[in-house]
Amino acid sequence: MILQDEALLKRIERFNWVLLALLTSGCFAFLSPKFALGVFVGGVLAIANFFLMKRN
Repeated sequence: MILQDEALLKRIERFNWVLLALLTSGCFAFLSPKFALGVFVGGVLAIANFFLMKRN
């Protein structure tokens, strides 16, 4: 069961990074750079929060 949980967490981590890259690049392409930077910073904070919660 632990191996399945770890595999799921790795998939979630990869998905988070891919989603962040897609959303940030989409914002740079269609919206203002300030908005894209805000999306990027918010995404990094969310991913950092996920890592910190995973450690506990």
